[in-house]
Amino acid sequence: MDDNTPIANFLNSFVDEGKARQDQATAVTKIFIDQWLTTLGDCKKFTAEDLKGYEPTIRKPLRGTYRGYEILTMPPPSSGGVALLEMLNMLEHFNVAELGPNSSDAIHLMTEIERRAFADRAAYMGDTDFVNVPITGLLSRDYAANLANGIKPDRATPSAEIREGNPVPYESPETTHFTIADAEGNVVSNTYTLNNSFGCGATPRGSTCRTRSPTPST
Repeated sequence: MDDNTPIANFLNSFVDEGKARQDQATAVTKIFIDQWLTTLGDCKKFTAEDLKGYEPTIRKPLRGTYRGYEILTMPPPSSGGVALLEMLNMLEHFNVAELGPNSSDAIHLMTEIERRAFADRAAYMGDTDFVNVPITGLLSRDYAANLANGIKPDRATPSAEIREGNPVPYESPETTHFTIADAEGNVVSNTYTLNNSFGCGATPRGSTCRTRSPTPST
């Protein structure tokens, strides 16, 4: 385990010495920037003002469960939290205890789970300030079950077959929403629920509309 006592003492000194320590930190930062920029070639646009104006973004943690335990972990842009919960969701479909710790079967299972999660990580993860990340689908229990069903206990999946999944359909199997916008600013949106894939399946004579199942309480 690393000893962080020097760092802790340095941070505590800000409380005791106030501005003097802040000035020292500013000087250290300038040295760091000056030295670091010499390695960046043409990308020398990072300045002390960038650090001074930086404001951290506070995000809500991701929540999940694993065999009754609540898991709180990092949301995007960190990719680890989504990958962790996705892997745990898959792992719940297997009796890990009977495999034995560090057994070949346990290592095989974890490897197969991690391969699928990391394929999704490479395809979908990013900074949600700039891209849409299908978090709901990636953390869906149905999606995890679908991925887990593809794991064979007696053989490794060929690497050519390991690709990202399609988590989007698992956001909702019955309620659908779509929005259409044109270049002139006109917007039309529609949300409907069939309760089952095709409602009750009845189509009134002379109509192209399917009737829905009984309306639930919402």
